[in-house]
Amino acid sequence: MPDTNQSASGVRPLLRVSNLTRRFGGVVALDDVSFDVAEGERLAVIGPNGAGKSTLLKLIAGQDRPTFGTVSLEGAGQISGSSPRHITRTGISLARQVPRPLRSLTVSENVAVGIAAAGHRGHGRAQHRIEEILESTGLAGKAGRAAGTLPLLDLKRLEVARALASAPRLILLDEVSAGLSESDLFEVIELIRGIGEQGTALVIVEHVQEVVKQLAQRVIVLNWGRLFAEGTPESVADDERVREVYFGARDADAIETVPRERPVLQPGQGLVLRDVVVKRGQHLALNGASLEVPAGSVTAVLGPNGAGKTTLSQCISGLLPVAAGELEYDGRDMRKVPAHARAAAGIAHCQEGRKLFAGLTVEENLMLGAFGKRRTERQDLAELVLADFPVLHERRTQVATTMSGGQQQMLAIARALMSGPTLLVLDELTLGLSPKAADEIYEVLERITERGTSLLLLEQNAERPTRLADQVYVLSHGKVVFSGAPGDLSQEDLVAAYLG
Repeated sequence: MPDTNQSASGVRPLLRVSNLTRRFGGVVALDDVSFDVAEGERLAVIGPNGAGKSTLLKLIAGQDRPTFGTVSLEGAGQISGSSPRHITRTGISLARQVPRPLRSLTVSENVAVGIAAAGHRGHGRAQHRIEEILESTGLAGKAGRAAGTLPLLDLKRLEVARALASAPRLILLDEVSAGLSESDLFEVIELIRGIGEQGTALVIVEHVQEVVKQLAQRVIVLNWGRLFAEGTPESVADDERVREVYFGARDADAIETVPRERPVLQPGQGLVLRDVVVKRGQHLALNGASLEVPAGSVTAVLGPNGAGKTTLSQCISGLLPVAAGELEYDGRDMRKVPAHARAAAGIAHCQEGRKLFAGLTVEENLMLGAFGKRRTERQDLAELVLADFPVLHERRTQVATTMSGGQQQMLAIARALMSGPTLLVLDELTLGLSPKAADEIYEVLERITERGTSLLLLEQNAERPTRLADQVYVLSHGKVVFSGAPGDLSQEDLVAAYLG
């Protein structure tokens, strides 16, 4: 009988993921995923927002349990379902996207905690190992500094140092490059390259394709929770199916836009951002972004996961402050205007993830969108909005979160419209929806634009928004790398922004 623990090549894998599945109610986050990681291999896992990448890492690291399937480590057997502590002691460590050091402890003390967590794997004299790890990660000169005072690059280094402290055979790297400048990114790439050259296997989840190109020997692509494609970084980037997964249309040069008169920005009207900078902690999420949304226009902002789209939407609606630059709406400086006052000024924000009120009915969610308005005004708005979404009228008394994903997204848009906005900001409104549901929503958006409401569509998938938009911007690493008419947006522009 053949050895079922060996891979097709005859080499026993270090890590084996078999038929891994994770369901959350009716949502399948990971669907029958199988792959191996060889000893010392550097594997990248990529895919669009919502593809299942973070779920995969959590299942391997023991932070979640699979609905079905197994994760096995050579020499330790099946580890899926075990505690994170046990998995760390078997030889797998995780470096998180957002560093979580013990902020009041020194850099050296943080690494010492990691060594203690390794159990018997933390071999050798502790102080010698700490010095060795700090030297290899570029933190030797900051050993006595409190972790909470470190700049972002050093926090990333410390996150990797803590992962190394458990003497792992495999390190899971969850978007460790997120938020770094180009020069800092190069330093992190070199740090991780050095770890891989020492023989430690790496599973790299990334949206920054430069990291994938520089570090990965093999790439797997996830989409809708399934393993979609596999190959070298070069072959995956050239795969037309992968390009379609990331930004929709196969032929971006043949985009057919909705025929209508295209508005231009008039003085004192519409939204204007000039050189806007927004920070999330030490992460520079927007770095000098400029764009315009003329009154009555449809503007699309495209970009891969992590490009800054959600940050852009939140700074416009007032959920995040502007650190530098200018933000005006209808000629008014909005930088110090609170979120509720921006809503009163005509800006409505339909956030990624819908953010419906669980336990409340469709009608109750709608009425909260018109909070503060008179009863007759709320009723008039509801009548107008429900005419756009007949299915919601039929389900007015149904608990909102028991509807399908497409119907919930319709409700999120309808609730935003209940404020009677002149500008509707829509963040990833088709994320996780079937093509049919997405098409239905875009048909409604066309009707909304005919009434003169401005739309700002922030999407990863380029196909639908570019058909409707008057103008298109592409974000990459918090910067605008393209602006122009939809017909001027080429396949090469998208490939450069999404796949490098």
